[in-house]
Amino acid sequence: MKAALHNYHARMQRVLDHIERHLDDDLDLDAVSGVAAFSKFHFHRQFTATFGLSVHRYVQLARMKPASYRLAYRDAQSVTDIAMDAGYDAPDTFARAFRQRFGQSPTSFRKGPNWEPWLAAFGPLSNARSKLMQTNYAPNDVTIRDVAPTPVAIMEHRGDPATIGATIQRFIAWREATGLPPKTNPTFNVFHADPRTVPPAEYRMDLCVGSDRQIEANSDGVKAGLIPGGRCAMLRVVGNTDDLEPAALYLYRDWLPTSGEEARDFPLYCQRLTFYAAVIACGRKPPFKPVVELAASPGATRYDPQERAIVIVPYDILDPSTRAAMDRFAAIGTLGLLGRAQYVEVFNNLLVAHELGHWVQEVSRRPLQRWQAEYEANRMMVAFWRDHPGTTPTELRLANFVAQRTPTPDLVPGGVTATEADYFNANITSIVSDPARYSLFQKKMVRLAMSEKSRLSFCQDVTTSWPKN
Repeated sequence: MKAALHNYHARMQRVLDHIERHLDDDLDLDAVSGVAAFSKFHFHRQFTATFGLSVHRYVQLARMKPASYRLAYRDAQSVTDIAMDAGYDAPDTFARAFRQRFGQSPTSFRKGPNWEPWLAAFGPLSNARSKLMQTNYAPNDVTIRDVAPTPVAIMEHRGDPATIGATIQRFIAWREATGLPPKTNPTFNVFHADPRTVPPAEYRMDLCVGSDRQIEANSDGVKAGLIPGGRCAMLRVVGNTDDLEPAALYLYRDWLPTSGEEARDFPLYCQRLTFYAAVIACGRKPPFKPVVELAASPGATRYDPQERAIVIVPYDILDPSTRAAMDRFAAIGTLGLLGRAQYVEVFNNLLVAHELGHWVQEVSRRPLQRWQAEYEANRMMVAFWRDHPGTTPTELRLANFVAQRTPTPDLVPGGVTATEADYFNANITSIVSDPARYSLFQKKMVRLAMSEKSRLSFCQDVTTSWPKN
């Protein structure tokens, strides 16, 4: 019974994943039902029974959500372009659908969004996504890190969580006007209250941007603050981060009571990192946004161009020999992590930016030989983390990845006359089949990227790799 239900939910999850990856495509009933091998004669009722809304409404809301964000937060983008990207043939058709869902025209929403009906309209979409996307965490997913104090500029949101969008809008406008964009200054949220347990009027959250500038008195109410340094329990949330409550619940309910740790006198906070938004901020307009998938079988974290997805391989499904290899990797690493934590840090976090570099290569449609493709993806990864550092300094994280035992083996066998790049291109099949050998080449590329004299910013790297037509 449980196996059959699990299989059924997995098929429905494939449907949601397919919709998220193909919002720009024709998502008719035949195409969507066929993804999970459901009969089109029954699929509509099956989908509605599982998620509480029709396929048509789910797709419409899934397209409307990014469109509404662009209307509210990206003044330079025209309503026509946003409508076309949302799958509408004409702006007036988009406008009618938008008004029907949110009670405002797109132009009116851009000038002054009414966030309460907007939040209510997307409630069914959030509920549908949460039915099958519940994330399960384990104690080893949490790592203890010593973080440095971070000076920040703070805009406080106080009041109904339904109106947070207006505060975000003011926060984005202020940081753009002040010259503190996400591509150079990290973004944090500090949660002073649990929205489920306090009256809406008493809810409080801080929107923060990392900056050591002196903050002058201003009409926006932005003030200087500090996220204190010290020991922090860190849990990474990959993928859709609209709802962080499951992660917070795990930390408080499951992890903290059994950890032997005590919570200190500072609220829960998060740092937001997004590669896709950083590419947009560099002036490029990708034709689609890759989704994040969890692999069901062992393998490598990778970008899958057919699925338009970053495939994350959880530690729990690794075979024993790979786990043993991670223990050895952690032993030579420089962050003092154990095998599982080392794997999560490197393969579920650091190298995701590398795989997203391959996504940039795909959308830019540049033919590349394998060495060049891998090297450029590594260089983009280095640039991204240097411009968007996490709680651990980027150079320490990179050093942890490239660490290896001595003496270092030669990448090109003795007696072979070839450059490392030429040898890699000519023998890629055999190299990829040997993970240990392949990792040596990847580490060499990262070291080369780290040592480049003409260090590129992330945006310089993106625009170099993706010239405008």
